[in-house]
Amino acid sequence: MPATTSFIRVTPDKSIPVRIFVNRSKLLENASVISVNEKSIVKLQKINILKLSNGDINSLIGTIRRELVDVLTNKPIGKLLEENTLRNNRIVIDINTHEWKCYMNVSVYFLVNLRLNIGRLTKDDIEHISKRKGSNFSVSLLVKTSSFSFEEEKKLTKYKIRKSSLVSGFHDGLDLYVYDRPNK
Repeated sequence: MPATTSFIRVTPDKSIPVRIFVNRSKLLENASVISVNEKSIVKLQKINILKLSNGDINSLIGTIRRELVDVLTNKPIGKLLEENTLRNNRIVIDINTHEWKCYMNVSVYFLVNLRLNIGRLTKDDIEHISKRKGSNFSVSLLVKTSSFSFEEEKKLTKYKIRKSSLVSGFHDGLDLYVYDRPNK
């Protein structure tokens, strides 16, 4: 599944990258009508890469933007962790309220970093993260492992998109996995 990268403006001066993945097998399962043009000379044998068009991406982002921004900036992190699935310190949130069916995959670190950058990190969020972090450290102190770490210098780059600065890099942003789209 190759990703398509788009951007969502969270505040008037801050944007975040969004990687959009299309789950090919689920989308083909959920497709109700497959149309074939009989006049076409070209025959399609197998679809390897399935990407959304620019119009579909605009429709998807426009439809779920308010819900995404609400989850990313307003909902308490403790509530998000309780209500949703947690995989490898990433929160998986199912979005089925609209004609697009997808789920959002975002790391707790990204949420904290985003809220810190836009000034919406609350005391409850800080307390919940510190409690959670403290319990993880006490468990990890009991395990003895030897590891070698080599730190490479990474250049810090900043991006600006139409006078809107990018909050996080592309490696750890917001991932959307689309598994059903509206009928045309």
